[in-house]
Amino acid sequence: MHSPYAPIAETLPSNFAPPEAWPEYGAIAMPKSICSREKVGTDVPGIRWGVWPFYFEEYVGDAEPDLSLSAQGRLAYPRIIAWKRLRRHDIPKGWRVISRRPWRVDGFFELDHNEDYVKRWKKNARRDLRLWQESVEDGRYRIEEISLEEFLGAYNKSTVAKKISPELGRVLERKFALPDIAQNFVLWGVRDIKSGSIIAGTAGAYSPTHESSIRECPFILHQARATYASTGLMDHWFKESQKRGTKILNFTHFRQWGDPRDWKGFSEFKSHFGPTLAAYPPILWRVRPGKIF
Repeated sequence: MHSPYAPIAETLPSNFAPPEAWPEYGAIAMPKSICSREKVGTDVPGIRWGVWPFYFEEYVGDAEPDLSLSAQGRLAYPRIIAWKRLRRHDIPKGWRVISRRPWRVDGFFELDHNEDYVKRWKKNARRDLRLWQESVEDGRYRIEEISLEEFLGAYNKSTVAKKISPELGRVLERKFALPDIAQNFVLWGVRDIKSGSIIAGTAGAYSPTHESSIRECPFILHQARATYASTGLMDHWFKESQKRGTKILNFTHFRQWGDPRDWKGFSEFKSHFGPTLAAYPPILWRVRPGKIF
């Protein structure tokens, strides 16, 4: 099935890069907790991970990975290599396309620091923001920066953690263990003033290199579903990013054909805030031999 979204080269700002390509993102923390992992490459950095005897390697960007450097490392066993491109559509020698499906569909919002960004949101999002602001003015809730411990304590009680996966919280914990990465993350929580508890939250990740930001690990507890807290957190992300001079807000992982049905609601929610959607080119693959022991 063809993607309904525009090719990424036709839509993206020239300085755009997905978070996996940011030096401030900590992609090495992404593989599941059970995996061994290491960084690979130099000019085109990548990550390698796996559990014996299955190992994988991944690069994100338009420059072809130098696979002579890939032969180095403690996990340089026989492995499958994935090259995820941004704008490039040719297929260099030795690489193969298995599926014509985009490797992901992202959305981006170019943040103009001289305008009211809310005007570019859909009508229902603007309405929900007004209702959220009323609850804040009434002193019922507030958004504040919170600790990793408090964030994860609330996240692990959420539907996201219980019904989908607690792994995103573990990934965040691994990132905060990397000082160079943790300094580019901020954790926001919605506090119920009466109870003192955190009822919703999200992490904001920033890349000074690419003047970009994403939201990670968003969650909401059952008691917050009627509060419009998710819209409040979205507005807080926009507002804080304006203050930081961020130019691109990246909404990752919009649902496309073949993705889990659970993504549909999340994608619909994100679409209310004005992002332009674009599809990355298909993944290129190759198998690389390596050491046996």
